[in-house]
Parts: sequence; structure tokens; C-alpha cells
Amino acid sequence: MCFVNRGYEVLKQAADLGHQKSMEMVAEAYLFGDHVQQNITKSREILETLSMMGSSKGQMVLYLCSLSWLCIVYGI
Repeated sequence: MCFVNRGYEVLKQAADLGHQKSMEMVAEAYLFGDHVQQNITKSREILETLSMMGSSKGQMVLYLCSLSWLCIVYGI
């Protein structure tokens, strides 16, 4: 478990520096609560940034979330 936590710390650092693939992975982790505390708001912020960067994955996930219950419950 220690290695997983350390891995997500490093991944988050890369995402904070603007690495697109890392940002996609961190946004997904926050969205589903994979190995981190679920944080829909943080996920949305990252996904919106990714969309503005031209990330097709960021755009797709935001679109899919808007079609799902997440938009109703969390206002995405």
C-alpha cells in the first residue's frame, strides 16, 4: 500500500506541473475515488483545464459526466 500512495503522490506532482497524461489519470482517480479520497469538484476542475488544453479525454469525460447522474448530484 505504501508504494501505491507514493506512486499517486508522484503522479499528482507531475499533474501539478501540467503533464497532460498525469492530469488525466489524477482526474479519473478523483472522480472515482481510486486510491485517493473521492473529490468530484477537484476532478471537474482538472477535467475543465484538460479540455481547455485540447485533451480529447478531458472533453469526453466531462461530456459523459454531464449525461450521467453526476451532473445532477454534483452540478457538473
